[in-house]
Amino acid sequence: MINFNAKTSEELEIEMEERSEEICVSICQSVCDALDINADKVIIGFITNFGTELVANSEGFLFCLEENLTRLENAEAYELCDRVKKWIEKLKTK
Repeated sequence: MINFNAKTSEELEIEMEERSEEICVSICQSVCDALDINADKVIIGFITNFGTELVANSEGFLFCLEENLTRLENAEAYELCDRVKKWIEKLKTK
């Protein structure tokens, strides 16, 4: 789970850009873990100073995985890439 410490929307944008690889890995890991236990949603992170949590619902799991796969490959997280690809295929066949 990711915790963002930005105090303004501009700082949040910068923080997200600087931590994009870490965020991508965390999103994919969290979504795959949720799918493993058949969860309907997963909390991906918190924006502490905004009092906001970032949540992915089951309807968005496929989108989250597909959107982050290329970034995940660029991060060279190959084991997680394999897991993500398997879940993408399973979700597409549902």
